[in-house]
Amino acid sequence: MVAALTRTWDLGNDHAVEAIGEVAYLVNQNGQDGDGVYGTLGATYFIGPWHAAASYSVRDVEDSGSTDHLAQAGVGYTYDLGEHGALGAEVGYRFGREGGDKSHTIGGLLTYNLPF
Repeated sequence: MVAALTRTWDLGNDHAVEAIGEVAYLVNQNGQDGDGVYGTLGATYFIGPWHAAASYSVRDVEDSGSTDHLAQAGVGYTYDLGEHGALGAEVGYRFGREGGDKSHTIGGLLTYNLPF
């Protein structure tokens, strides 16, 4: 079961902010006996074709003995191809503290949105 709320505020001059809050309850998390609960808060700031986003999540799985913390941030650019869709590029960073282990991840994403 998942519940989420999102809201976008148009700030004018091609600027906008989008916020999201989400809670998820997963039965038999990862195919195991313990159920999992996730809570996430995030926001994206749009400036024309640019955007910057950040989010934070807490994950608690029954019988795991730990509460996990996940944070991520990224920046990206979307190039509008008009009737041919859009081309995007994004780079991001993720920090995780899961089961007592800490991890750092850097990644990139290239997208092509097809027009329908």
